[in-house]
Amino acid sequence: MSQKKVSVEGIGPLILMRRKNNKNIRISISPSGVVKIGMPPLMPYAIAIGYAKHKAEWINKHRPAIPMIRNNTNVGKAHHIIFREGKSLRSSSVSNNIIIWMPAGSLYTDDKVQKLANTAIVRMLKKESVQLLPPKLKYLAEKHGFEYKSVVIKKLSSRWGSCDSSKNITLNCYLLELPWNLIDYVLLHELVHTRIMAHGKKFWSELDKYVTDLPNARKSIKQYKPTLEM
Repeated sequence: MSQKKVSVEGIGPLILMRRKNNKNIRISISPSGVVKIGMPPLMPYAIAIGYAKHKAEWINKHRPAIPMIRNNTNVGKAHHIIFREGKSLRSSSVSNNIIIWMPAGSLYTDDKVQKLANTAIVRMLKKESVQLLPPKLKYLAEKHGFEYKSVVIKKLSSRWGSCDSSKNITLNCYLLELPWNLIDYVLLHELVHTRIMAHGKKFWSELDKYVTDLPNARKSIKQYKPTLEM
């Protein structure tokens, strides 16, 4: 598979992906708003770009709105973000504050300022996740008799977590944007995968032993997406 990143007027960034199994052009949009165009391996990029332009109205209608990061917004479980005037555009961390320094005349709504704020927040979420999530996972595993091989924290675009057949668990740093009861639900979900991989009746019956009011948890988590919740 080969891919190319382009920017199209009226749409913005696109990722063009040639895939050997694709016979037609396909458009997909991730929960974070990334637009991908799947295309046959020999198709010229110009044709895929032209198709995207033709579908621009549909793409913009279905792309999720990117939340505006505002001053004094709580982030994760113990931080909040502050915008201040400074000599240059940069970020710093003081205690539990993420500070975004903006040159005189800049606004926090400016694209460059928002992009830097997003990057700083994700960096903080990864750091805080490493501190909070592995100990919580270990506690739940020991409490309920689960065993897993390893746990890593990553920024994922469409999943809260995963577990492979070797019992290696991956957790999304955006989990810290969820209430604690739903974080526990995700951690227990992945721990049950160390015993049962497929999402069948047996899996959900096993998970129901450990999650209080499982139907409500499954319904509630659909209200959230793996992205910033401002």
